[in-house]
Amino acid sequence: MENKFSAAVSLGFATLFITLWLRYMNYAGWVADENISDIVPLIMILGVVLAISGIFSFFNGDKIEPVLFLIVAAYVFSVSLRFIMYPNLPANTNPAVTDGWVHILAAAVVICLWLGSFGGQILRQLFLLGLWLAELGAALSNWTAATIFTVIAGYIGLISAIFAALYFFSTIERKKESVAS
Repeated sequence: MENKFSAAVSLGFATLFITLWLRYMNYAGWVADENISDIVPLIMILGVVLAISGIFSFFNGDKIEPVLFLIVAAYVFSVSLRFIMYPNLPANTNPAVTDGWVHILAAAVVICLWLGSFGGQILRQLFLLGLWLAELGAALSNWTAATIFTVIAGYIGLISAIFAALYFFSTIERKKESVAS
């Protein structure tokens, strides 16, 4: 299949970087729970951009990226809707058991993507591994309400966001080199 939307993966990983960074800042304790609602509209818009990237990368014939982009888009969009529709819901500021299940299901999908990514770029593999660990930690955080799991998940999520940024940068560098030749 022809690669009609060559920038879809670059856009997706750039959006993943911003989205995950904003999402896991709260887990790491960098943003207070009551202030997280300030970035909800931005995260919702980023979810839409991720979904668009997922659709375009699907039409490129990519295997891992469409699933990753669409799953993360659905997750961040649904969390954003919860914040907007139910602003005073206790689950918005406190750990919730149901959020733990969402995180563990996302972790199950990400570990499958990580296992399927072997043979590809190491940055993408490290990103997927980090995202899996962050989602696993977030699930444990929501189930146990233990602050240590919350902070660990937050910092692993931030590191994963950095790997997404590095992978985004590598896709731009690769494109720049092919144009020069």
